[in-house]
Amino acid sequence: MTPRRHTLGKKCLVLVLLLFTTNCFALGYFSRACKLRDIPDNIYPAAAILFTLLGAPSEVVGMSYTDRDLRWVLESITTDYLSARYWLWVSSAVYQAPYGSQTSLVAVRQSPWSSDAWNDQILTDSRLQIFFANRTILFSARGGAAKIVEQEWVEIPAVHNGLYQQTGYYNVRGAHYYYDPVNPRIVYLGTSSSTDCNLSQWGFENR
Repeated sequence: MTPRRHTLGKKCLVLVLLLFTTNCFALGYFSRACKLRDIPDNIYPAAAILFTLLGAPSEVVGMSYTDRDLRWVLESITTDYLSARYWLWVSSAVYQAPYGSQTSLVAVRQSPWSSDAWNDQILTDSRLQIFFANRTILFSARGGAAKIVEQEWVEIPAVHNGLYQQTGYYNVRGAHYYYDPVNPRIVYLGTSSSTDCNLSQWGFENR
């Protein structure tokens, strides 16, 4: 096993900042299937800036409601809030689920074995302090598209029709693991599943 550890820059592998967990080693995991239109208006400007710093195209800043309806963040993340003791890993499966019909697999994205951290550009940007009001993820591994935000009909099969009416949804399912180099073993943490933005994991659900 050859895991990697580095500071996250423009292609940052973390999007979320808060996860309450009862794990004694402060390990956590979650998934999200987030349509940009579903991010509250008072939070979206800061979220869009964060997305671009993480690798999303600049067009997400100031994007219209119609365009937000067709853009999604589809990801699964394994987290460590305590230290860089563990190497983290996740496999994230994206399913398209038309209303009243069977789901179909769209993509599977796997992280490397990693222990990635925020970089100073993100941590010190005053526009993003809304995200750091609560406990912050220290290290993580992310399974998702490298460009963070994906567009229906372009990168992913559509869940809207030609009249912009939503005809289905996405379901993201993650399988989460960690490797403990002190007591060498790979440990299965569990599975996660989401069909929405999972806003309670962002640290700003009450704003």
